[in-house]
Amino acid sequence: MKKLQNVVTLFTIFMCSVFAFAEEEIQIKKVAASSTLVEKGKSADFYRAENLTDNSYKSWVEGKNDDGIGEIITIEFEKPLSNLSSIGFRNGYGDLKYYYTNNRVKDISVTLNDEFTIKTTLKDRFDI
Repeated sequence: MKKLQNVVTLFTIFMCSVFAFAEEEIQIKKVAASSTLVEKGKSADFYRAENLTDNSYKSWVEGKNDDGIGEIITIEFEKPLSNLSSIGFRNGYGDLKYYYTNNRVKDISVTLNDEFTIKTTLKDRFDI
């Protein structure tokens, strides 16, 4: 089986957390976003892209003045993953009281190694 390179690009608008499952330990080298919200009264990194992978309920929030369609998250791993079995998403802001008051991902494309893309529509439901 061909090993995956160490870059996964997510085309999305707003997410709380991303989980990748593989047979080996996953270590993330870098997380970047095409934009990030800077909100008055909060630190500049409050909604940073790294919030997607830190196992917290903190969120990344896109920084465009629209619904954020076409925003990009890139996750780079320390080493190639030999057997990625799934990627999970915790949609919305991460707290049920805010779930329906904020944008959530509907359609998503996940690209591995700039060569393999999966497109799907996420169900709009709050699950833990």
